Amino acid sequence: MTALRSLFERRLLVHAVVAVGLALLCQVAPAQSPKPQRIVSLNPCIDAVLVEVADASQILALSHYSHDPAATAMAMERAAPFAVTYGSAEEVIMLQPDLVLTSTMTSSATLRALRDYGVAVQTLPVPQSLVAEREQIRAVAEAAGHEDRGVALIAQIDHAVALAHTKQPPVPALVRQLDGLVPGDGTLVDELLQAAGFANTSADYGLAQWDMLPLELLAANPPQVMLTDVPAGQLARLHPAYARITRQTAVRVLPSRYLRCGGPTLVPALEHLADIRRHLP
Repeated sequence: MTALRSLFERRLLVHAVVAVGLALLCQVAPAQSPKPQRIVSLNPCIDAVLVEVADASQILALSHYSHDPAATAMAMERAAPFAVTYGSAEEVIMLQPDLVLTSTMTSSATLRALRDYGVAVQTLPVPQSLVAEREQIRAVAEAAGHEDRGVALIAQIDHAVALAHTKQPPVPALVRQLDGLVPGDGTLVDELLQAAGFANTSADYGLAQWDMLPLELLAANPPQVMLTDVPAGQLARLHPAYARITRQTAVRVLPSRYLRCGGPTLVPALEHLADIRRHLP
């Protein structure tokens, strides 16, 4: 009887040790949720981040904007390997994604339809600062299961900001696209200008955060430096007012793709702005 009790106690002890070991193992190596393998992005700015931080095999589709030269935030060849959608809920549902990444600008009807169908949707705000850009990159990288790649991309951007810094006094400059659109105070473009040694003069024209500046008002008060999406020679041929402006203003090309999104686009945008600043007379 004593031997039987001793055997029983030894078995209880073994079970207790195993139970404790399993508990410790769970604490040391908690269960990891699987990485999404079928991601759809409905926003061109998220597209640009996603292709940098996710495996290509994880990306089911990007937004159609990334295949449009007039709207993409990345090189066309970078987006070319991926399928696209036009953002309708029906189109996305047919792809059967396990995660949809989009911005808060997406229509509420589309978001509601996707969620009603059981699709996992993560909406991200539209960044208007470098701080917000870093947060978006972290969020996309975490959603894709590659936090380390997000950290690496943020480090590249921070390095570009540091390289763009200058101790010279800021040069007054106006960013105006050919259609008249001007980014004002409180925009990401405004922060990039400051980082590269410029002072945004949009407020001198009484403009809001994103506003239109008519050619007549521009001609009446030409800026010291104007950053636009066409060369000075081409600009001067478009209208006599532009011809007068180019005689008084240092016109430099700032491709419109640098104004559309942040993410990985920030690195070449900052390098380009810093190069313009260094070579101004």
